[in-house]
Amino acid sequence: IVGERGLPIRASCGVELLPTKAIGNPEDFDNVVVVGGLLDTSRGLSSEKEAFLMRAAEKGVPLTALCTGSFVLARYGLLDGYSAAVSWFHIKDFRAEFPDVSAHADSLYSVDRGRATCAGGTGAADLAGY
Repeated sequence: IVGERGLPIRASCGVELLPTKAIGNPEDFDNVVVVGGLLDTSRGLSSEKEAFLMRAAEKGVPLTALCTGSFVLARYGLLDGYSAAVSWFHIKDFRAEFPDVSAHADSLYSVDRGRATCAGGTGAADLAGY
């Protein structure tokens, strides 16, 4: 769990997780996974997290989005031109906001080149087993 300066990361259910590694070099990872939560467009990533994610993409580190994590990747243009699995609950909003992403809600997950997405729920387990 990557985070800034040991600060806890609050999940949408209220559980707080402590980072086990500081934000550093994305090339130290085989894959960077963005875990979604409640959609809150007023809260973006910190500049440090944003830079980490963009460096990961530039260096070709595979990026994975769980549930609404796909909104995070899409906001930074990191799903433009890719296929992405999005929950049926969010597909209409996702397509309206990100027309350059080939979003679909007919599968639990999608793997397209260096991007993997899942609709959430058990789709995360299915994707992990891919």
